[in-house]
Amino acid sequence: MLESIRPIQTPKAAELVARHVRRYIIDARVEAGTRLPSEAELCARYAVSRTTIREAVRILESEGLVGANRAVQHGHYICAPGPEIVARPASFLLAVGKVPLSDVITACRALEDDAVRRAASEQGGAGIPALRVVVECDLPAAFRSRSLARGALGFHRALVRASGVATLALVAETLHSILESHTAAVCDAKMIDDPDGFEYGYERLRRSYGRMLEVMMAGDPDDVAGHWDVHWTALERILLAKHREVTVAEVVQ
Repeated sequence: MLESIRPIQTPKAAELVARHVRRYIIDARVEAGTRLPSEAELCARYAVSRTTIREAVRILESEGLVGANRAVQHGHYICAPGPEIVARPASFLLAVGKVPLSDVITACRALEDDAVRRAASEQGGAGIPALRVVVECDLPAAFRSRSLARGALGFHRALVRASGVATLALVAETLHSILESHTAAVCDAKMIDDPDGFEYGYERLRRSYGRMLEVMMAGDPDDVAGHWDVHWTALERILLAKHREVTVAEVVQ
């Protein structure tokens, strides 16, 4: 029986140092841009070698918590990691699993259905001003700069953030980043093959987003979810029109 018991692995010194610094950043709410103590200071504080400190810093860099200051040798600063540190590896797992894009769309629709209902229930429509900025400023700017996919997904991102649930926004970023890559490819092809159709599609998109704002201001979660479902049905048809069998592996960069 004892033969089946695995030996207990003691964490390496670098991992312990990284864990301690990580906990400090979280608990002390250290602001992004704050200088990380120098190697000498960290060595003295933790009574370890420079090699151990450098390995600990590399761990924190890989997690997006620390960045290098190229102007100072071995100088580092605290970073504010964004959702991309979760989105990239999650996208890779979906790609390796040859998950179809339609699966991502199904998940995104389910997540956003919950998010828009929550957003519509928010007191005073707290998320509406941010959504209005996307429709009136960001989307037209994205259209002019030929980056409509980013502008379009910006509305989706703002919608999820308007739910007030940070975890939903974090999970959604993985799905939105994948969809943005594919949407960009679809938009680029449309701009080349049918410029007039592309412009017409943009105007329809703006009207749909504008209508979403109107329904949200009315404050009925069922009406909001109903309009967004109609919007998604049309969007899914466009995204999968010529790519019904496409997988995440073919989409992510």
